[in-house]
Amino acid sequence: MQKNYKKSKDIWDIFKELISDSDIVHISQSDYGYEEKKNYNSIKDILDRGQLPKTLEWIPREVLSLVRWDEYKNDTKLTARVFFCSTLLLLASKNSESIGYLDGQVENIIISIDTANILGSEKLEVLFSVFEEILSKITIRDFEEDYLYFYLGFYLLAILTKKTDTVIQNIIGKVSKIEKQMYDYPQKDILKYTCFDQKIIIWKEYLIQYDKFNLYFKRDSKLL
Repeated sequence: MQKNYKKSKDIWDIFKELISDSDIVHISQSDYGYEEKKNYNSIKDILDRGQLPKTLEWIPREVLSLVRWDEYKNDTKLTARVFFCSTLLLLASKNSESIGYLDGQVENIIISIDTANILGSEKLEVLFSVFEEILSKITIRDFEEDYLYFYLGFYLLAILTKKTDTVIQNIIGKVSKIEKQMYDYPQKDILKYTCFDQKIIIWKEYLIQYDKFNLYFKRDSKLL
């Protein structure tokens, strides 16, 4: 007899569970109501299709970028919205047509990880898969220092989702390789390569708490 296997959720399943029509309205109004209807229609279409356009235009990119800065720590609804917005901006990285419009992905990376962690293990697992997919598409030439931070975020997600030590060590090796390839003189602090530092405190909090292989703290080790 053929067994019935439950289909694993993907990021679009999670978005559709988390984001209501009222959330889309809220996001679409976040630029002081500017182009509210166009923003609403664009976000609704993305969510309904479960797919981003090849080029993530100003509408709705700007309202997504604004909402990601909302303070979300004590409100699950806000956490879900910020997770949605920051992760959509990360997903846009897969499309070469959008890359030139995406500044400061290092901030979206840690915001997405933090909000997923607050929302629970299921969201972290799906986000790990999102990072796998993004990293299979992008290159150093696409993102420069942000490429390094995609892998640093991937390292944190591997720990948070309890991946095997072998998987984690492979990611560490990739971080080391990228750093050597990009910089002649590696920094003692791996967070010093970016000028987008508004969320560095969250990066530090996660590295202090979850850096089980001391990637952040042992910068003078053989990793360099």
